[in-house]
Amino acid sequence: MYNNYFKLAKPTSNGHETEFSAGPINWVEAQAMIQQYRSNPYAVQVPVNLAGKITPTQLKGFRIDKADILEIFNSDSAIDELFIMFAVRQEDLEKDHSDQYFTTILGGIKGNAFQHSVLFDFVDPCPDHCPSGIL
Repeated sequence: MYNNYFKLAKPTSNGHETEFSAGPINWVEAQAMIQQYRSNPYAVQVPVNLAGKITPTQLKGFRIDKADILEIFNSDSAIDELFIMFAVRQEDLEKDHSDQYFTTILGGIKGNAFQHSVLFDFVDPCPDHCPSGIL
């Protein structure tokens, strides 16, 4: 019912293979990429309760509290990246699939090793908690 197949990255071509890299982009580039995602039939769908009916709705993004991010980075001066994992709470597995909610686990990466010392569960998903000014 819901699409579970997606890739996240910024592809660049080196002739024969696709390389994935991260880096700053401007708002014009971001808007084009967002529009491509939103018009893609494989965009991530989440169940949303609309007037008492569970309806598949496109996931637009996540809101993450600055204090949570800072606590992860400040927990160890060697942490240089934020890692976001998708998860399901145990109590949601006991519910009907239409009532289950996905969450995220946020943690830090030091070198190439995931750090377990400071973890956060939960970000506010959009469409439920969308900021103004997005497409």
